[in-house]
Amino acid sequence: MTSSGSTQEQAAAAAAAGTADGMSVGWSSTARSLALVPPTGVVHTRAVREAAVATWLLSSADDRAQARAEWDETGLALLRCGGLFTAVRIEADLVHAAAGTTESAAVDAYLDAALLGGPVFADRGSGRFYVLVPPSAARRLEWVQGRHPGATCLAPGTYLGVPRPDLVGPVPAYPSWWCVQMDGPGALCDADAVSRLCGYARHRLLMAEARDGGDETPPIDVECVRSTCQRALWDPTPTDRAETADLIRTLEGHIRQLSPLVAALVPRLRRKAIRDTAIVVLRKVDEVLGEREPSVDATRRLHDVGVVARTLVAMFEHPGDLEPCSTRLDFR
Repeated sequence: MTSSGSTQEQAAAAAAAGTADGMSVGWSSTARSLALVPPTGVVHTRAVREAAVATWLLSSADDRAQARAEWDETGLALLRCGGLFTAVRIEADLVHAAAGTTESAAVDAYLDAALLGGPVFADRGSGRFYVLVPPSAARRLEWVQGRHPGATCLAPGTYLGVPRPDLVGPVPAYPSWWCVQMDGPGALCDADAVSRLCGYARHRLLMAEARDGGDETPPIDVECVRSTCQRALWDPTPTDRAETADLIRTLEGHIRQLSPLVAALVPRLRRKAIRDTAIVVLRKVDEVLGEREPSVDATRRLHDVGVVARTLVAMFEHPGDLEPCSTRLDFR
């Protein structure tokens, strides 16, 4: 939190001991009464679905009755992260850079597509976005090691204020709202999708900063990527350690440049088989770039980064049929 006077911090001081983050809103008596009886079977109506989501969320309150009262009386209900869910807090400039717009409806549509329908809410006061993810996300290396500047995965025990499930879109009376609603109890964002969005957003932001500073944005040199992969995968194995290390560094650079661009294409890929392949490859990116210590077997490391780089450049060049791009996502 950047401001000691933020509503989030005031809420924490007033309502709970521990770390606080996020916002919440009022809770209608009708929705509250529905939430007392969790629905069984398939959730068919929006009202019942929202009530089911509310019941699930309130399971993370220290005191459910108090949390309901806070939603009614003060518009604030703090829920504890680490049990059923946690959240990735993302600065607004990153989200806007990824979406290519600051227009609320367009940003919401982008988040819905990029995060595969996972729940996201926004806080007017801090200008931040909160993406709900499984609690295991806090143990992932990208968050433990702080690889995504401007984004943080909240630690277990953090108190998070969550909007009531039916509050959608900016509402003047409330400081927080859902950009993408929860689809049902336990329906959280895919942690890989969140990491890809953060990496892509950072890439877009850096490119914009470079343009503003008068720097030329480096293009994707497809032929260079191909030739480096050829040397790593099919030419005779380098015997010189320095050459091997140089090839590995070059391929890692190609992977860092290509992966956010391929990640940006994932929501637009029409063919499920290609989309699933892209997701697997992007998970492999996290693995090969997430190794903290250099591999003892440099030859194996060279092969691994070569395969990932070659697959990324192939998907970048030939993604297949794409959905129309409603926001400025495409670098191609």
